[in-house]
Amino acid sequence: GSWVYDVIGRKYLDFSAGIAVNALGHGDEEISQLAGEQASKMIHTSNVWYNEWAGELAKLLVETTKQHGGLGFAPGGKDQRGEGGAKVFFSNSGTEANEGALKFARKYAKEFWANEMTNGVGAARK
Repeated sequence: GSWVYDVIGRKYLDFSAGIAVNALGHGDEEISQLAGEQASKMIHTSNVWYNEWAGELAKLLVETTKQHGGLGFAPGGKDQRGEGGAKVFFSNSGTEANEGALKFARKYAKEFWANEMTNGVGAARK
């Protein structure tokens, strides 16, 4: 759980869990077992390298997003844009996530505005 104790046994609720790590609590037997099993294989790797869980997690994220109506999908509906319409980007930090979001936004805007200009729709905006 999220309780920690000092050297004389006083109990504290750990409000800082998750700073630079995770917020899974302390001393949970199941998490300890799973972490030990994982540590015997691989503790950490960059998101640059393949690992056996990244693909599974990406698929789960896309399926769950579709199921709940995120990213413009109808809740529980089928992907109207065809397969591969949603993609997942994994990052190692908030800074990388923000940088990735800005790059995606810039890429989309360039494609969107270039398409509008080519079709004459944006001609009045020049």
